[in-house]
Amino acid sequence: MVTELKERLYQVQSKNEALLNLGQGLNTIVCLPTGSGKTHVARMIIKELQGVSGSVRVLFVAHRLELIIQAQKALESCRVDFALVQSLPTNLSTYDLIVIDECHHAAATTYAPLFKVAAVVLGLSATPIRLDGRSLAPQFSKLIQKAQAHELIQDGWISDIRLFVPEVLIETEATTAAQCQTANTPIHLAAAIDEYRKHARGLQGVTFCTDRQHAADTAQAYRSVGISAVNVDGSMLPAEREKIYDRFHSGEIRVVCNCELYVEGVDLRGVDFIQVLRPTESLVLYFQMIGRGMRVGTRPLILLDHTNNWDSIGLPTEERLYTLTKGKGCATSSTSTVTRTRSASGEVLVDEADEFTALSLSLVEYDYKNRVLKARIAKLIEKGSLTLKSIAEDSGVCLETVRRWHPKYRLSSQLRRDQKAHAAKLASKGELSMKDIGQEVGVSGSTIRKWHPA
Repeated sequence: MVTELKERLYQVQSKNEALLNLGQGLNTIVCLPTGSGKTHVARMIIKELQGVSGSVRVLFVAHRLELIIQAQKALESCRVDFALVQSLPTNLSTYDLIVIDECHHAAATTYAPLFKVAAVVLGLSATPIRLDGRSLAPQFSKLIQKAQAHELIQDGWISDIRLFVPEVLIETEATTAAQCQTANTPIHLAAAIDEYRKHARGLQGVTFCTDRQHAADTAQAYRSVGISAVNVDGSMLPAEREKIYDRFHSGEIRVVCNCELYVEGVDLRGVDFIQVLRPTESLVLYFQMIGRGMRVGTRPLILLDHTNNWDSIGLPTEERLYTLTKGKGCATSSTSTVTRTRSASGEVLVDEADEFTALSLSLVEYDYKNRVLKARIAKLIEKGSLTLKSIAEDSGVCLETVRRWHPKYRLSSQLRRDQKAHAAKLASKGELSMKDIGQEVGVSGSTIRKWHPA
């Protein structure tokens, strides 16, 4: 039985905006950092839809069996069918909502049938971009991004990162075949053990390797020095992989040397370190690898990166805005400059400094005050004992601001039209001030002035 988790503000905001879009027939992506509860948001959406209409049929689609098994556990309180994209059911037209996990894959032809039926599509991804540059705009109309990783770290919802980089790196520029040969050498295998002993001794984690042989040799290198390790890859039977998964969770295995698995979506509990021995140019792949260890724990995630990925791509903790239309779908913050400095100990310190320092300080202070105020309003709304107007008065903001910050309480377009018509009628009489008309209609006086400049 799945324990009902308390809904977090960014999850509620994601859910409300997604429901608004889906209700208009718009395919929508919910983008949240790894470990922040994307599947939980999907469950919130499904439960609300099925609560309104018990006849809503939902299909959950993923490209790996581990993702399906995990989703079945998370969504067991909902009425949902599950399918691998490689073996879709023939009755797709009978579903009202299709949920695609790791939806950055949705541009592939195997997903095409999901977009040819009347069902509306909800996509879930921490990294909604593609290395090949193909846009997701043909598949999705809206992208919702309600939280940045660094914000969730500050709020304690996901783990921070401590990055360590050895002096000798595995070349990132190598081709795929050459990567395997370059990475799987005595020098780099010894460096992998050495970095683990220096920065992650005794911790549990996952090492990402270039191919099956590299994973097997790395696991053997760990075992040769008395550290319990196994290798896992896609050629193994699901039952065999599940046993390794269970042994890791029980603490029997300290290091899982992995090739192509445990990259996307898989909820590996107890991951204290991630070791990257696989060069890549893909932001998606790199962030997904790191994401396996960012689910909140008792300590920051130890990231041991033996490649140049950390410098050429950056880290998930740095501000990034995702879109459906810009190039590969990703744009880093235009107001910040990121400096990454490797210390003598090998730890990399990341400084994300604003180029417009004076303006930045005032914006940070303003943003902080808004965050405190939003949290206060959220608590008052959650209690349910006050009207929105009373909450606005108690918080010192206008009613429209409360609605804007909490999409669940935004007015429908029809109600907005009715408000405007009522305000016009009152204004035509000439008996009330703009402020009084605003109070009568339920909006601010400045809004009334925008509607009726005269």
